[in-house]
Amino acid sequence: MSGTNFVFNKWNSFWFAKRNPQPLSIYRVLIFSGLLVVYWFFWDRHESFFNCELYQTVGVYSLFGIPCSSYLFKIAYWAGILTAFLALLGLGYKWTGKLASLFALFVSGYIYNFHEVYHSYHMFIIVVLIVGFSRAGGSLSFDAWLQKNSMEDSWEFHWPLQMVRLYVVYVYWIVGIEKLYYGGFEWAFSENLQMIVFVNPQKGLLAPWFLSLSKYSVILIASWSLFVAEFLSPIALFGKKAGYFMWFNWLIFHIGVSLTLGGHLGFFSQVLCACVFLLPLMPGEQSRNTN
Repeated sequence: MSGTNFVFNKWNSFWFAKRNPQPLSIYRVLIFSGLLVVYWFFWDRHESFFNCELYQTVGVYSLFGIPCSSYLFKIAYWAGILTAFLALLGLGYKWTGKLASLFALFVSGYIYNFHEVYHSYHMFIIVVLIVGFSRAGGSLSFDAWLQKNSMEDSWEFHWPLQMVRLYVVYVYWIVGIEKLYYGGFEWAFSENLQMIVFVNPQKGLLAPWFLSLSKYSVILIASWSLFVAEFLSPIALFGKKAGYFMWFNWLIFHIGVSLTLGGHLGFFSQVLCACVFLLPLMPGEQSRNTN
């Protein structure tokens, strides 16, 4: 086999292997269940910023020209919840999946127009878009139940999961690269991490313990977060066990940050996205390469 054919076959099997619809549908249930929880977290935050006078359009929101009224925003908010619930059930998923993902994008991004800056849900919203625009309603859905016939294995149930895997790995990996590129090892070999915890007003349960650690212990923790949880994240793509290992590391990483800095709950949406690496543990995970 020539090198060109080898690369082509690997590329073809990675993206276009035929797969049972069940794993993607299980992932749909996880993601849209998570989206409903995210809407619950958004409620208090979005209720308060409409009284803010710091409105300045950013990105695509500049097309609107003026702020969205509180009334219209609430319509979008509740429409997002409704479509997310229907997408979770897999009812009319061809349309509800797309609408739910677009409403989620609008609602989650609108806060940026009020000088709020956060990055808790970036990964999650993009994953919602990938799942929403896929055929994730092929199983475990009202659509499948109403059709009363099981769908055949198809590459259309495979590529969204592969894209999510690549995207999750990329996000964690690029964060580690940016730390090395912009800050080198100074952030780890200095008192920077302890100072961040010290000045943070929302200290977690582990904050006193973390502040009492020696410099070398802090370096060890920082090295683990950089190399294992971030820089080495691409190993999650190399086999099932590697995926399970990295998912566990990401979970421990976010639990540690939450218990040290306090808050941080929005970042657990990233752990939910990373559950794509746990799907081989679930029933229906049968894939074979296309010839």
